[in-house]
Amino acid sequence: MSGYFYKELISYLYNNPLLILNYALLFAFITLFINKVKSILYIIILLAILALGLCFFTNNLIYFLLGIELYSLLYLLLLYNTLQKYIFLIEVRKLSLLSMIIGSIMTFGTTLVFLQNNFTYIENIDIYDPLTKLGLSLILIGILFKLCAFPFHIWVLDIYKKAPYYIVLISDCLFKLILLQILLYFVRIFKIDNFNNIFIIFGSISMFLGIILSIKETNIKRFLGLFNISHIGLILFLISINNIDKFVTTFGYLLMYSTCPLLLLLTIKDNTETFRNFKQNNINISTRILSIISLLAMICIPPFHTFLSKVDLILLMIKEQEYTILTLSTMYFLLEIVVTIIKIRFIITTPFLTRN
Repeated sequence: MSGYFYKELISYLYNNPLLILNYALLFAFITLFINKVKSILYIIILLAILALGLCFFTNNLIYFLLGIELYSLLYLLLLYNTLQKYIFLIEVRKLSLLSMIIGSIMTFGTTLVFLQNNFTYIENIDIYDPLTKLGLSLILIGILFKLCAFPFHIWVLDIYKKAPYYIVLISDCLFKLILLQILLYFVRIFKIDNFNNIFIIFGSISMFLGIILSIKETNIKRFLGLFNISHIGLILFLISINNIDKFVTTFGYLLMYSTCPLLLLLTIKDNTETFRNFKQNNINISTRILSIISLLAMICIPPFHTFLSKVDLILLMIKEQEYTILTLSTMYFLLEIVVTIIKIRFIITTPFLTRN
């Protein structure tokens, strides 16, 4: 019965992106209010979510591109407005340069689509034309860059490490969720099944690269960035399954997962930069317990709410007889457990236990 209600809820949310946008807006405003940040950030967050919302309610590829690029600009402004307290100007400038390059690539792709079809209305685009496919591929590259998938994952690590925790929280729990739904919308509308191999290759590399690098990562925010990269890779990997339910299932998985870093980030805030800091006596027991609960929820085991989303994924792969994908996903899930155990050992270890 719980599984039935879970699927109904996820399907309803997936088909009503306005609810996700409202949820993102409300959560972002509450997060900023709790941290007493500058009022300008409220406006930037509002405009960024509205820009992403533009992508769902348009039938014109130019407006779709405009929404993506407007979001990128506003996200950069959001980072620039944290520079007074967090000195990472070089990283933000690098991201600005990369965003300009990717924006140019997406614009060129849109131009190819327009020249080949003489219009950019989505329902009338000939997706089987070679130049149109190339143009859509370039736009897809831009979306993968925003999602930090391999090989566009490098920029997110330094940004996450030096940004305030509430920016990481908004980016990791909200913006990625909306961007994923935009990717699923893009794939569903244009029916680009020819790119399944690309999703498998880049998804599997992102999946295992992120989880393997996170094993030795001690900085908490960089760790969350690597975990995010690996989960985005898993999502791309699963998109290659040719089933109508794949979009709802993958969206539900990331929706459930996006709530996991919430407890960890709200607990540690900016008081604890690395897992090694948990060895100090000034980290109280409640912080340790809540951090452990958050990490356990991230590997989707019972009794946490994320368990249903993992079961739904596994059942979908079995139903479609995608045993290769199931095998690689199982290997990934086992690596998740290993990484989580390593991080939990940092949290529960105290100087007293070490001396004994």
